[in-house]
Amino acid sequence: MVDVLDPHPAFVRRANMDIVYWNPAAQSLIVDWAALPPADRNSLKLMFISEAYQQRIHGWEEAARHTLSAFRASYAASNQAQEFEVVIEDLLARSAGFRTLWNYHDVGKIGAGNKTLIDVEGRMQTYTFTSLQIEQAPGMHLIFYLAH
Repeated sequence: MVDVLDPHPAFVRRANMDIVYWNPAAQSLIVDWAALPPADRNSLKLMFISEAYQQRIHGWEEAARHTLSAFRASYAASNQAQEFEVVIEDLLARSAGFRTLWNYHDVGKIGAGNKTLIDVEGRMQTYTFTSLQIEQAPGMHLIFYLAH
């Protein structure tokens, strides 16, 4: 399914925000996950520890808050606490920004919305993104972006 969505960016994410699969459009537009250590292939980690990723997101702070609140909601609903705690401990050790926002305790959900990304040449493009739960794989979500 992810490959069929190309040229639209799409990827599959676990409940703890680990990225497990992506298509070429996502790799070129969002981040080259293949170039990252496997332990850093995580949406929340990228949001807080990758300066390059932060610079690609217009309105980064708001996006970071939304991503963190969705992570908290997934953590609260999960019976796989260890998978979340590994991410939390790593970010507490590596990101002052995460440590600050972690103390706010916001809980939310990301099902769909808009995100404006900045490409490597500085051009901004707004996308509508959708996150769909994969019925056959509990805790897994397909996320895809459609340009406006």
